[in-house]
Amino acid sequence: MQPNRIASLGSLVLIVFLSIIGCDKEFHNVGIDLFENYGFQTQSETYPVFVYQEALEKVQTDGLPLGQLGRYHHPVFGKTTAHFTSQLSINPSPIFGNYSQANEDEGDSDVPYMIPENETVKSVYLEIPFFNNQNDSDQDGVIDRFDIDPDDPQSDTDGDGVADLIETQSGLNPLAEDTDQDGIADDEDTDNSSYDPENKVYEIDSLFGNPNASFTLKVQELTYYLSPLDPNNNFATLKPYYNDTDFESQGFVGATLFEDQITLNFDEIRFNFTEDDPETEVDETTLVGERLSPRIRVPLDAAFFQENLIDLEGSESLRNLNNFQTHFKGIIIDAYDFSDDLMMLLDVENAVIKVSYDLDFYNDAGTTEDLTDDYVTQVEETFNIVLDGVTYSTVVHEKAHGQTATLVTNEISEKIIIKGGQYLANVSLFGDTQSEQREAILSIKEDRRLVSEANLRFYVSDLYVTNPSLYLPERLYLYLSPSGEPIPDYSVDNTIGIGVTNGDKYVFGGLLQYTDAGIPSHYEFTITENINTLLNKITLIDGELALSDYDNLSLALVLGASTEEVRLRQAFLSEGRGAIKVPTTSTLNPFGVELWGNAAELPAAELEILYNNTR
Repeated sequence: MQPNRIASLGSLVLIVFLSIIGCDKEFHNVGIDLFENYGFQTQSETYPVFVYQEALEKVQTDGLPLGQLGRYHHPVFGKTTAHFTSQLSINPSPIFGNYSQANEDEGDSDVPYMIPENETVKSVYLEIPFFNNQNDSDQDGVIDRFDIDPDDPQSDTDGDGVADLIETQSGLNPLAEDTDQDGIADDEDTDNSSYDPENKVYEIDSLFGNPNASFTLKVQELTYYLSPLDPNNNFATLKPYYNDTDFESQGFVGATLFEDQITLNFDEIRFNFTEDDPETEVDETTLVGERLSPRIRVPLDAAFFQENLIDLEGSESLRNLNNFQTHFKGIIIDAYDFSDDLMMLLDVENAVIKVSYDLDFYNDAGTTEDLTDDYVTQVEETFNIVLDGVTYSTVVHEKAHGQTATLVTNEISEKIIIKGGQYLANVSLFGDTQSEQREAILSIKEDRRLVSEANLRFYVSDLYVTNPSLYLPERLYLYLSPSGEPIPDYSVDNTIGIGVTNGDKYVFGGLLQYTDAGIPSHYEFTITENINTLLNKITLIDGELALSDYDNLSLALVLGASTEEVRLRQAFLSEGRGAIKVPTTSTLNPFGVELWGNAAELPAAELEILYNNTR
């Protein structure tokens, strides 16, 4: 590079540098002046929120991660009953045993071990797991539900003088002061070898009412084909199934596969090895070979599965999944005759039908060439059928005694009900008319208020003061209405509630708040991003307020059973007012809460905005 060009470049850099310094100085002078003359002073103001009742005629319940089963009475919401229906799924063209049915039928004189296997169903069990957790905050081997101090690994839950963590590390039972039940306490016992430290206890989630209630469980064959595609849309989209779909009451049932009175068992299910290995000193039949989490486990009709599954090996009915689901259309799982209220939300995604069958097995006694010592024996195998395909819950709501007509929208009322799959609330921020909303927002814009935080609260009615034993959902969910999409605060909140069920996105909130006396007070959301998004959409034209849209002003409030399940599904408004989209979380359980409405004398809902006033 030439010297004169270097000099010119240096001068240019110097000029730019001085310009930046000058601009920087001017910028800071303006900033200082702003702070000196106006300052930032955090203030708060409460704005009106209007909440309107909305009722649903029906809601889509297929594709949920759970099945609803049971009965529950509520003094305000009335009686709710639920059962579920599911298709079944198998791998195409299954082979039962070692050889296909064609090979068994044809045989081969040169292959003596290819014999008819004569598969015979031995037992069939339906297993539907409970939702459970084993949260252990202090990692001491005792889950929080049973830990006397879930934050201290040195706590002694069973009071035997040995810390929970030490007992776990030593292969002892931290929930029993005498692990092996031999009459010698753990702090003195030198031999607890009979105890299996792999034994687990579980906290069972999603059971409401009396978990010890007895009831009759009924499993029936479904005789109606559940099409996954919608014939009303030329089979181009998935067919929705709603909570009022009830093929059982319509008579589409075949064989009864199980019907008996049961009570729930919440213990870990353990199966010992069925055979002893003669080459080991230990008797394996005394050892646990399989462990299952707590679940409903009932026997089904073995003869039905012999006829409709095992005997059909190699047939067209099992050639592919569609053929199988056309042949065996599914099952209906219902419950009745409850000794007390019990509503169960069950893990149908992991439900299975286990078909155990015996078959003839050719044993060559380890001498392949010598046929004289060969013999035929029986062995046992298991084939799994999973609950998959179309699965939906039928949920029936009956009004409480004396309850009036169905609640409708656009009326100021004293009470608001939020109930899964039946009632939600429409929420109008800053007022119940556009003129009121514009006036409130205009003052924020004119005063150049910088919003730092916005909190939205919905107050619980006095129902729970007079009925403290009533179930209250721990969380509600708030979204944009009518689109059904999450509000901005939900989308930007990545917080995770470790060890807390449904505790993620706790900044966004919606969690139930209590008074210092432990009385339920209100549900609270942080909607700062939503308010700022709204303010950014607003412009002033000749002193008049103009909104590009009103999405962020109109919200909807539903049950918040899961912060993850916000996919949209279809629902229909009561009185034939058309279809809307609702988030999946609003349909996951049939419970709810009663809130104060705007006609009540006590606060119903409020929006508190914290801001810095720059004028």
